[in-house]
Amino acid sequence: MTGKVTLISRSSDPQNRTIEVWATFGNPQGSLLAGGAVQFVVSNQTVDEAVVVPVSAVTLDASNADSGTVMTVGEDSVAHETKVKIGIKQGDKVQIVEGLNGGETVVVEGNYALPDGTKVEIAKEDSEAEK
Repeated sequence: MTGKVTLISRSSDPQNRTIEVWATFGNPQGSLLAGGAVQFVVSNQTVDEAVVVPVSAVTLDASNADSGTVMTVGEDSVAHETKVKIGIKQGDKVQIVEGLNGGETVVVEGNYALPDGTKVEIAKEDSEAEK
């Protein structure tokens, strides 16, 4: 049976050196009970050339969803809503597995209620020399 880790606790139990991990599993035979405890093995894999954006660029459909939207900005400085599916979250970055190809300009501030088709101004990055 395979599943997906949906939450990893930020704190550990110092007495037994464990952390709480939540996962969802397909359960077509009904062998798992809702809210029950199970033992499972977590495996990982590396992803070469992943499309990664700041977490703030993604507006999820729900807090535990793996899909949402990103506002992309074209050469005409107009923001467009783009449906995406997310993968791995690490720190303040999130992997985009569907919806972006890489290299797009995304809105990272003020994107929550930004209407599709809004003209935006792209902020200039501060160089290390200017800081």
